[in-house]
Amino acid sequence: MEIRIAEARVRTEVIEEPAKKWSSNVEKLLGEVEVLIQRKETGFNCCQGWLPMRRRYRLCKQMVKKIEEMGTFIGK
Repeated sequence: MEIRIAEARVRTEVIEEPAKKWSSNVEKLLGEVEVLIQRKETGFNCCQGWLPMRRRYRLCKQMVKKIEEMGTFIGK
């Protein structure tokens, strides 16, 4: 989709609002996923390692929610 939007801009075509909105939503979602991945890779040093399971559980729930959101964008 991004390639089509870029090609349309080169040809100076008008990009419709739903396509712009979809593209910006996808970029926002990918940014949020990147933040979650970075948080996962930094480690679980909460309270000197005493509560790693709670943080890991919350992070996994957030990742599942983002995966479900990505599925809605694929269908559009």
